[in-house]
Amino acid sequence: MTETAKYDCPMRSKLSVRCAAAAIIVVLASISLLASAAKADHSLSKLALPVDCNLGKDCFVQQMPDVGPGPLANDPLCGDATYDGHDGWDFRVRSVVDVARGVPVVSAADGRVLRVRDGVPDRIMVDGDDTAQLEGIECGNGVVVEHGSGLTSQYCHLRMGSIVVRPGMPVTQSTQLGLIGSSGQAQFPHVHFAMQRDGAAIDPLTGRFLREEHGCGPTLSGLFAEPVRRMMERPALAILATGLSSMPPTLPSLVAGEVPVAKNGGEATLAWVWAINMRQGDQFRIQIVQPDGTTMLDQSTEPLPRRMANYLAYSGRRRTIVPGTYRIVIDLLRDGVSDVTTQMAVHVKK
Repeated sequence: MTETAKYDCPMRSKLSVRCAAAAIIVVLASISLLASAAKADHSLSKLALPVDCNLGKDCFVQQMPDVGPGPLANDPLCGDATYDGHDGWDFRVRSVVDVARGVPVVSAADGRVLRVRDGVPDRIMVDGDDTAQLEGIECGNGVVVEHGSGLTSQYCHLRMGSIVVRPGMPVTQSTQLGLIGSSGQAQFPHVHFAMQRDGAAIDPLTGRFLREEHGCGPTLSGLFAEPVRRMMERPALAILATGLSSMPPTLPSLVAGEVPVAKNGGEATLAWVWAINMRQGDQFRIQIVQPDGTTMLDQSTEPLPRRMANYLAYSGRRRTIVPGTYRIVIDLLRDGVSDVTTQMAVHVKK
């Protein structure tokens, strides 16, 4: 049995000595101004990650900005980990358990707090929820920081009551602003990180304005510090969790932190995997090795017919779970080749 679920870019001229001296002064002044501007821009090209977590292990990029000019969504890496009109980077955690634990949101650069909003309750929105009650506060609890040179950064969906800064307060790079939450229009726990220059949205990874004709591609002119840029260039594909159980989980239950546990005597034995940012054609090969070392299951899911932002798959046998240590092996197959492999041991008590 295999199941999937959706969860739901100048002129030379002869000058008198006096004119020449004046020209030199003007040139030197211009050079000085340009140097100051270059220094300011240089200081804004070393942004830090806006979350204090281990990217790819305990926090993940769920969505990127839509950088394309048309209705077809295009992320900064020329992929499709975005949707039409999305204007920021969504750094997520797995579940509300992580929210309760507390994952710091930090300022990406030195600056001064411009605006703050708190008091919006945390909740996970599901399809069909009435969004009218959140009109005007879609960002939920948030902070806006101004950095000079017309640059501002915005941090949305913070946990209610976690914001520790106030308007007018100076902040340095990596100063904690609050914690990741799910306030406002949030379908999963995350912080939405967006930037503007002179009021127009930009992508900090490429350094370009959103919706430009050639918005995706090279990132060398971006605003992130080199180590961060390299992290951000990694594919957004990630396996968030795997497990063994008798009943399959659901995506809402996993986001709520309700992970099923394999128990002795369960009437079925199945392995499940939860991943994000799957491409059309991707598959999972799922293997279950029993406590006696024999392989109970070795099965591949059907190729995905389209991209899935969230994907839950499971496969198993109607066989009673017995005490001992099971081994689960999950291979993500991209173009028929294993792209990501994860293994876990599950011990079932008597």
